[in-house]
Amino acid sequence: MLSAVDSCRIERYDRALVSFHNRNTLSAQDKPNEGIGAARDYIYRQFQQFTAASGGRLTVRLQTYMQPKVAGALPRATRITNVVATLRGTQPASVGRTYVGSGHYDSRCTDVLDTKCFAPGADDDASGVSGVLEMARVMSTHRFDATIVFMAVAGEEQGLFGSTHFVQVAKKQHVNVAGMLDNDIIGTANGDDPHSVRLFSEGVPSDETPQEAAIREAVGGEHDSPARQLARFVKDVADNRATGMNVDLIFRRARYLRGGDHIPFLTNGYRSAVRFTEARENFNHEHQNVRWKTGFSSATSYASWTSPTSPGSPGSTSPASPRSPAHRPAPAARISSQPSSPMTRRCGGSQTPSPTSPVTRSSGVTRRRRCGSTRSEWATGRRSPCTYQRTTSSSASAPSTSKATGDRSASPAPSSADDRRSRKVPSGRSSMPSA
Repeated sequence: MLSAVDSCRIERYDRALVSFHNRNTLSAQDKPNEGIGAARDYIYRQFQQFTAASGGRLTVRLQTYMQPKVAGALPRATRITNVVATLRGTQPASVGRTYVGSGHYDSRCTDVLDTKCFAPGADDDASGVSGVLEMARVMSTHRFDATIVFMAVAGEEQGLFGSTHFVQVAKKQHVNVAGMLDNDIIGTANGDDPHSVRLFSEGVPSDETPQEAAIREAVGGEHDSPARQLARFVKDVADNRATGMNVDLIFRRARYLRGGDHIPFLTNGYRSAVRFTEARENFNHEHQNVRWKTGFSSATSYASWTSPTSPGSPGSTSPASPRSPAHRPAPAARISSQPSSPMTRRCGGSQTPSPTSPVTRSSGVTRRRRCGSTRSEWATGRRSPCTYQRTTSSSASAPSTSKATGDRSASPAPSSADDRRSRKVPSGRSSMPSA
């Protein structure tokens, strides 16, 4: 499944969501190209496209309800819709066990009630929704014992409304949610290792009973909660050489003074709920109006959508006046087609290959590159060298004769220093095939 994940698709999902200008929960629900309604319909269409490859096991629905007005958050009763794709399990004994992967598709500006501002939400949280969409696409072609729910919720910025409604319905229907993985703000490294992610998990359960508290205090079980155990399992499975990922376990329910869509699960008896967030969070990219200030753009990683060589943009050596076009966000409709975006060029194939992409040298040796560095090595600039698995093409597979000894060798001589790199495997580990 790892080899089927397409980073360019993830980028396209994100750009499409950004193009809807403002995805505030209170924004337009009936416009085809703008507002939260357009984003909802786009996500629904993407999920629908994946159903054919699932053999009828993936079903998509809109879970809609009317949320009463809430002082300071919703000035009027508002229709909120979760887009839910369910991949039914295949084992009779496990089909009732459900795992949920979620992201929220609403966005906001500084004023949570502002529905006219440009609120791209590229990182918070189009990135999470894009990840969920790609998971659904890849996993829908496979069979699993248990049931998996891929979900994009709304109303998160106003008060976790969409996820709370999903939990309430699940409890009434006695759904066994065995695990919930919230993906919120996972889109940018902000200068840190791009292969690192934080995983937040609650310690003492939010709904712990007095009897459970007595047992916990007696045995010292503060770190033995279902959420912590799920987080440890995720790290054990995902943090390895095949993925190249570093999963940093953060033993805290959420970031300081912040929340997330996993919390309604935790507070309603579904204790195995955790949250993924990028390793180095930049609060200039969240909950603010898009604007240029001292050379960087605020509110939503907008700099990643603009040309790196535009005057006044990050990485540019040309100054720009405060009133120049470089300091103004481009129209939302144009964001999905910015030709000079670094990400567009990478997906076009002109940038450095991915850590597991094949690299071919003139010697005829095809090597599959795997790069891995710890978070501290990325922070200090000391990257670990790449390691390679070598295969020989037909043109280079003929035995060669050594001039010194006349011996015939079955493998060609290294063509560069890269080819001579050591491919040592740490003690206790076996060599793994390329993902």
